[in-house]
Amino acid sequence: MALTQILVDLNRLEPGRSSQSGDLDLVVRDAAGRDEPHHLKVRCALDVQGRRVHVDGHVGGEARSQCHRCLTEFARAIDTRFELILQRGGESPGDDVVALPESVLEFDLTPHVREA
Repeated sequence: MALTQILVDLNRLEPGRSSQSGDLDLVVRDAAGRDEPHHLKVRCALDVQGRRVHVDGHVGGEARSQCHRCLTEFARAIDTRFELILQRGGESPGDDVVALPESVLEFDLTPHVREA
């Protein structure tokens, strides 16, 4: 069964490297306003370094679309990556660094998967 979000449990992360993976079903609206289902496989390498977690994500899968002219359905392959750093405390110095309050126990990677 596919998930609707990919969560990193910040409380369970041990120092050093680990990985997390899962299937994710997203529905994305195309330029014509039609919903396109995306079945994705998400793999993340996590590297915990003190108060920072480096996330190196890979997104692969398939998107089902429909030609707007002839209405023929077709599949598009998806193969992309994303990176970000989760930092406990402080402020976000850039787009790829997300500052998190100390009280946050989990982080949702789904918006970063969607953007990738």
